[in-house]
Amino acid sequence: MEMEESKELTLAQEETIKKTLEEIRKQDPKKNKRVYPIVVFGDEYDDKEVYIAYFREPDFVAFSKFAQLQKKDEIAAVRSLARDTFIQGDKELVDDDSLFLYGLSAKLVNIIGSRQAKVANFSIAGK
Repeated sequence: MEMEESKELTLAQEETIKKTLEEIRKQDPKKNKRVYPIVVFGDEYDDKEVYIAYFREPDFVAFSKFAQLQKKDEIAAVRSLARDTFIQGDKELVDDDSLFLYGLSAKLVNIIGSRQAKVANFSIAGK
């Protein structure tokens, strides 16, 4: 199996993504506070060279649904997450099995990141 060359976005594509991201955030600043554009490069069998979709950070309901489904079926859980957090863009990334399984699914779980946190324990032992 030969190695594929690394594909990159053009400057114009990057600018379009940035502009779209700003527009999405302006539409609903509270709901679309954290938006993640995900890019999947098509191959010779796909209709496009580049697929771009925008996903929001999952809310409590979407995250809970994902966590429950994940116990039974990891791939179904990720597809559910994709459907629940999709905002706009190339819906084929969610609906097309090949684009989803071998493109989007590996990157989508990155939108579920944890924030840095720690327990601040100021109690004195024994009191």
